[in-house]
Amino acid sequence: MKRRKMISTLIISIICLGLVGANCFIDIKTIKNERILLKEDEIAIEINEENFPDENFRQYLEETIDLDETGYITPAYILSTKNINVKNKGISTLQGIEYFTELTDLNAADNSLDDLDISVLTELKNLYLANNNLTSLNLSNNRKLKSISLNNNQLESIDVSLAPELSTLYVAGNQLTELDLSNNLALKSLSCNGNQLTELDLSRNTILNSITIHTNNLISLNVGSAVTASRLNQNPNTIVSSDGTYDLRNLSSSILADKLSNVQGATIDGTVLSDLTTGTDVTYDYDIQNGQVLNVVLNVIAKEANAWVVEPTIEDWEEEKTPNSPTGEAAHGTIIYTYSNSLTGPFTTTIPTTKGRYYLKAYVAESEDYRALEKIIEFNITEKIVPGGDTHNSEEIVENPKTLSNTLKLGTSRILNSKTFFIVIIILQLISISMVAFISIKSKNTSK
Repeated sequence: MKRRKMISTLIISIICLGLVGANCFIDIKTIKNERILLKEDEIAIEINEENFPDENFRQYLEETIDLDETGYITPAYILSTKNINVKNKGISTLQGIEYFTELTDLNAADNSLDDLDISVLTELKNLYLANNNLTSLNLSNNRKLKSISLNNNQLESIDVSLAPELSTLYVAGNQLTELDLSNNLALKSLSCNGNQLTELDLSRNTILNSITIHTNNLISLNVGSAVTASRLNQNPNTIVSSDGTYDLRNLSSSILADKLSNVQGATIDGTVLSDLTTGTDVTYDYDIQNGQVLNVVLNVIAKEANAWVVEPTIEDWEEEKTPNSPTGEAAHGTIIYTYSNSLTGPFTTTIPTTKGRYYLKAYVAESEDYRALEKIIEFNITEKIVPGGDTHNSEEIVENPKTLSNTLKLGTSRILNSKTFFIVIIILQLISISMVAFISIKSKNTSK
């Protein structure tokens, strides 16, 4: 009995172990005649158009990663794949690269990529994407990056501030207007030529020993003592002056007056250029470090002064009558007229209609060739005059000289009419007296 119990216990244990093992692995699959063991929570990714839309990328995976020719990317392949090199493979999209979460090196240079999501590739250390069509790239999750090559893309900005171990950065031939490297203290080599940078501060990059910065729009450069810059020639910048002066700090807030020398084509006081003339380039040297000089060229557009040929004016008008049109003429440009009931505005194109004091602004907008012009004129809309109306009070008369004139005329007319009536009365009285005298004389003569 004991023997039977022991045998039964052993059989039960074997069955239990088998069940436990079944929980660890899915049933053995046969894919293209290959046996693949997968844990229950593991997934084999099929190399198909849905997962990897680019045909050339699929071909690379089949030939390089899927060595067993199963047509699947297994978890084992993902764990063991540290490097993918698809340089110059005619690839237009790397969709599917996100499955390879253990990648440390990705080389996809010389392709036709215009978009790339590598946010899940947190183990990346070396990234080579030169000679593509990328307009943006998010590197905020790639904090282990040590080397980045993005030359000859169409990037307008790049943020590497969260990659403190970065030692090499190549971003030449893009459209960058600014580049912040203040957090990249491990940076040793920088190439950023052929962009649109106007300023660059490398003062915190103290172990940086090589930079290439030519063919930008730099007007100032702040570098560490160990830096050796190659090819410092820059593209010209264009500056626009409305009054014949220009402060170089408008182009670069970090420019220092004591590093400027050999200024040609203008007068300089501190960082302010004056005596600027259209067509006359301004050149100067900017001391960057170790006797190295940045040669700067500025193309100048000095706008011509504008002036009134005929001073703007407008005549007062009476309420409810047709408004008077303003007149004026500027040496350059078209005058825009606006109205307000306040000297400080706001001004609009709506013409006022009720009595009161108003302000007219005559304005010529600034253009590429001439400066703006402005003048504000005060005018009045007077109260409507009612013919034959009552005499206005003293305040109304003061405000409206025309009303005063009409009132005086009306009063004069009334005065003249009173005098005429008085004279007629006197004449009638004289006639009556004469007639009485005549009758009396005639009566006396008759009695005699």
